Amino acid sequence: PANALFDNQGSLTRTTGTGTGTIAAQVTSSGDVSALASTLSLDNGGTLAGTGSAVTGVSTLRLGGGTFTLSGNLAIAGGLTVSAATLDVSGKVLSLTSLYTAGGGVLKMTNAGDSVIVSGPANFQGGSTNGLLTAGTLRVAGDFNTLSGGNSAAFAASGTHTTVLDGASNQYVGFNNPGYGVSLSHFAHVSVLNTAGVTLTSPAFAEGQLRSDTLAASNQKLSASGQALNVRGLDLVGMTFDNVPLVVDSGQAVTKFDWVTFQNMAPDVIQLDMLRTADTLTFNQINWSLTPALTTGKYLRTTLRGTGFYYQYIYAANSCDTNYIQQGAGTQVICSPN
Repeated sequence: PANALFDNQGSLTRTTGTGTGTIAAQVTSSGDVSALASTLSLDNGGTLAGTGSAVTGVSTLRLGGGTFTLSGNLAIAGGLTVSAATLDVSGKVLSLTSLYTAGGGVLKMTNAGDSVIVSGPANFQGGSTNGLLTAGTLRVAGDFNTLSGGNSAAFAASGTHTTVLDGASNQYVGFNNPGYGVSLSHFAHVSVLNTAGVTLTSPAFAEGQLRSDTLAASNQKLSASGQALNVRGLDLVGMTFDNVPLVVDSGQAVTKFDWVTFQNMAPDVIQLDMLRTADTLTFNQINWSLTPALTTGKYLRTTLRGTGFYYQYIYAANSCDTNYIQQGAGTQVICSPN
C-alpha cells in the first residue's frame, strides 16, 4: 500500500540476486544496509542513517521517488542515483563513490553543516536545483558535469554553497546549460584545490567567488580550449589560467588575486576582463605569457558597472604595456613591474 512503512533498526541484507532490488514502502533506516553487487532502489522516500550508518556491497543505491532526509552521517560504498526523488542532506555528512541525479531528482543542501564528499564523478541530469543548493560544501574528486536531457538548472548553486574540486588527477568540468540566473547551471563559490589540474570542457559560471587557498609555490591549474570562466568574485593565491579567459563580474568581493599566470591564450582575446562596481583592488605577481594582438587582444580590460563611481586597479605584473590594457571610463589602472 501507498502508506506502507519499512523500518530498519538493525541490519538489512540482501543475500540473493544481482539485478535491481526494490523497496516500494517508505523507508526509515537507522541501521546498515548490505547487498550483492547490484542496485537497490528505494522508491517512496523516508529517513536514512542513524549514527555512522553504511551502505555496503551495493554497486548503486537508487532513490526512486519521494523525499529522503539524512538523520545521521551516511557512507555509501558504491554510487548514488537520485532519480525522481529529493535527497535532503539536512546538516549531515554523506560520503560516496559517485553521484548522479536524473529524472527530476535533486540534491538539497540548505544547511551550513551539509557536507557531501564524492570520491569519484558527479553528474547532474535531474530537476531544477534553484533554491536547493544554498549552503554547505560539495567535494568532488572526479569529473563534474551537467548533462543534456536534464533541467537547464540541474546544478544552480547560490548563497554560501561551495563546490570543492580536489581530485588527485586531472578533473574535467562541463556544463550543458552554463550561465548566471535561476534558469541556468552554475556554481556558487568554487574552490580549485587540485594540483594535477582542472579542465573546462564548456564555459563555466560561478555566482560567488573563485577560490584557491594554496601558496604561490603550489600553483593550481585551470585549462580549456578557449572556454571562459565567469565569476562574481575572487579569493585566490597561486593559479595558472591555461587558455582560460577570466571574466570577473560584480556581486561578490575580490579578496585577493595574487601569483596568477595567464598562458596559451588566443591572441585576440581579453585575458582578464573586470566588469565591476566601485572598489579599489590590489593584485600582486600577475604574469602574462603571451602578448596579445595589438588591435584586438588585451591583457586586461576594465569596465565600470554603473555611473558616478571611481574604480582603481593597482597591480604588479611582468608587463605593464599600456597598448594591451584597456581602461574603461571611470577606472584607473596603476601597474608596476614584478
